[in-house]
Amino acid sequence: MVLREEKRERARGVSQNTRALKQIYTVREKKTMYISKYRFARDQILKLKGNDPSVMEDYPELKDEDTYAKNAASSRKLGDGKSVDSWIWSFGKLKGLNEEEKADFIRDSEFSVVDSFLARALT
Repeated sequence: MVLREEKRERARGVSQNTRALKQIYTVREKKTMYISKYRFARDQILKLKGNDPSVMEDYPELKDEDTYAKNAASSRKLGDGKSVDSWIWSFGKLKGLNEEEKADFIRDSEFSVVDSFLARALT
């Protein structure tokens, strides 16, 4: 987890370590809350749809290990190749789109980022 690495590298003294731990615990609580919300919503949808296989494919079961992701901001470390990012990090807006629609979505999102940077620069 990025926060633990930051704490280890930068936190010195009681106050900095306490602040860093509080931030880690806050993020952990939020993660737990969002996982439980997703699980509850998924269960309710499946109850309404009667465990339809197409619905189950759209809302996969979320396990605790599915929330793991490699730290993209740091360099690779020994053993990083063993762990694989979960479905949750690649699932979403591009699911079900053909190649042309994916390219359009990516192009549009890149332009919106550029437009926001231009708007900031011009103000």
